[in-house]
Amino acid sequence: GAPMARRILSLLLALLGGCDCTCSIGKGLRGWLCAAHVDLEELDIQDVGGFNLKISGIQCSGFEVGMLRSGTSTAVPASTGRSNASLTVDVDAFSFNCTIERLDAKQTSFPYLEPVGSGRLVVRGAKLDAGLVTQMAGPVPLSINVSASTQLRVDASQVELSLSGNVWMKLINAIKPLLISTVIEMLPSIVKDLRHDIDDTLATLLANLTAYSDQTLPPEPPEPALAPGLVDLSSSEALHGLDFVLNSVMGPDGPLGLNPIVQLLTNGTGALQLDVASVLPAISISVPSLGNLTLAIRAVNGSDLEAVRSLALLTPNASEPLTLRLGAGVRPLTVGLRAELTVTPGAGAISSFPLVERLGFTAGLGSTDVAGALVLALNRSALDLVGMAEVLDLPCLLARTVVYASVRSLRLSTRIAVVDVRPIREEALEDELDAVIDDVADFALLSLGEAVLPRTLSLLVAGPLREAAEGLLQQLLPNATNTAACLPVPPRPPPLPPAPPMDPHIVDWRDSEALQLLNRLLTVVPAGVDDLIDVLTHNTGRLSLSLPPQLVPLGPLGMLHVSLPSVTVGGLDSISEMELLKPSAADGAGLLAGVSLGLLSVEARVELRVTSPAGGDAGSAAERPAEWAFRAAADPSLGPTPGHRDALLSADG
Repeated sequence: GAPMARRILSLLLALLGGCDCTCSIGKGLRGWLCAAHVDLEELDIQDVGGFNLKISGIQCSGFEVGMLRSGTSTAVPASTGRSNASLTVDVDAFSFNCTIERLDAKQTSFPYLEPVGSGRLVVRGAKLDAGLVTQMAGPVPLSINVSASTQLRVDASQVELSLSGNVWMKLINAIKPLLISTVIEMLPSIVKDLRHDIDDTLATLLANLTAYSDQTLPPEPPEPALAPGLVDLSSSEALHGLDFVLNSVMGPDGPLGLNPIVQLLTNGTGALQLDVASVLPAISISVPSLGNLTLAIRAVNGSDLEAVRSLALLTPNASEPLTLRLGAGVRPLTVGLRAELTVTPGAGAISSFPLVERLGFTAGLGSTDVAGALVLALNRSALDLVGMAEVLDLPCLLARTVVYASVRSLRLSTRIAVVDVRPIREEALEDELDAVIDDVADFALLSLGEAVLPRTLSLLVAGPLREAAEGLLQQLLPNATNTAACLPVPPRPPPLPPAPPMDPHIVDWRDSEALQLLNRLLTVVPAGVDDLIDVLTHNTGRLSLSLPPQLVPLGPLGMLHVSLPSVTVGGLDSISEMELLKPSAADGAGLLAGVSLGLLSVEARVELRVTSPAGGDAGSAAERPAEWAFRAAADPSLGPTPGHRDALLSADG
């Protein structure tokens, strides 16, 4: 009898969720509970008023909850001296009704009469006081147990039992008050047994979680050997230049810093929301006797995103020719998600229409550090043939140049400071249920947030999340069959032919006195050219132009639209030296031309917009194109003067 009663009670606990006193089928959890039907297993009750009873075909419905309350607290009991975290959940005015398909009774003594019939049970105003308590040893939880004060209270005067059947059923009707009081008197022992069962389950869960969090991070696999024909990233001048741009020119707060860009992208709010419904798959879990639980994340959001305090992207290392290191440090920020939880009853004991709960989760993260290592093997020969068109076509660029790539490691160090749960659809019961979920999250933080959760998150990132990132990377890397739509590979340019032998009938410009005289006359040209440029630019020395928009395919991520509506080059009137007809020392028939300028500046306005593969903007933040301006300056003075860069433009002719 007690095990069956425990199962009944566990079902009642699972269904505490709510409606008002008048049960009406409708939307939301209140309507779902009202429409729910719960089929219970056969129940045996021994020796009640001289009868043994067997009750079968029990179906309960019309579940109502008047009020649902919850809360969390911490305390340090004097008996243990250790801090405790507590969660309380109180349910008032819990009501339901059940139909009994068949009741078989048998008298325990002579004349052994056997009443047979059916009936209906109505329970009103039941109350449940439940809770969990965590005993801590510093930051580590020692145990999580059901509170000893957990109890289910039912007033016998609020229980109605009507029975009908053969003539002997009148004997059972005569002992109905005794039957009801007997079941109610069984409740404390049933609750106690149920507490022990739940305590055993919680102990197993806590032991498994603690054991998982105590594991060491998986080691970083060794880097593959540098095979012939692959690019040595550690000695790549282009990569070192890109490293300088990303980590110095950009960085967290540089001229093109990540924080300023975030401010621009978010219109100065530092907050961003992205629609990820088509990107992240739904998570489904099968729950025995209930059905399927499906969690679908619809959107993710964040605030205080301009919180990057350190940044290291694509950093090469002399000892790792095929590995790029990535890292970022973030100040405290807030992240969240909007999700739909769907409960679809299966073929088990509970039946109702699918219940959809829309919830918003927000988590406040403490100081966070992320680090990763990417193995990238590039074909040197293929990379040498890449032109500008291939650079702008990311899938084709990857297909032709990447031999293999892998996420070598991924690391996360953070702390969850606070978790908040709010209802998307604010109704009486949904609001109370979300408050319970919110308090459960707070209780989990109080119990596990100091030590277990941070270590568990680090392990999940280093293990399953790294594997998921590896799988996504392999999907993004096109294979050879994907290059059909790519532009044909340009042929390698032939080497320049050697200079032909000097024909005695051809002028050797190196010996031409006329050309030398002309060159001396041209030394006065720069000042005149500067004056001409000033006239053409209204004494600004600046030239403005616009470049046509470019489309950059991002594979499954969508399309990047890049526009440069305004590019201004300044310092054009700073010509300090010109060489227009200078003889080539290596070729008597060759002439060189060059110009040396002072400080040049470039100002550009860039607009970026990412569209999803379906054609829409990738998230609400992309409704307004991201736009920012930047300035850069360089001194391309002619010659090896210290602090200057040789930018002599020359041509053979």
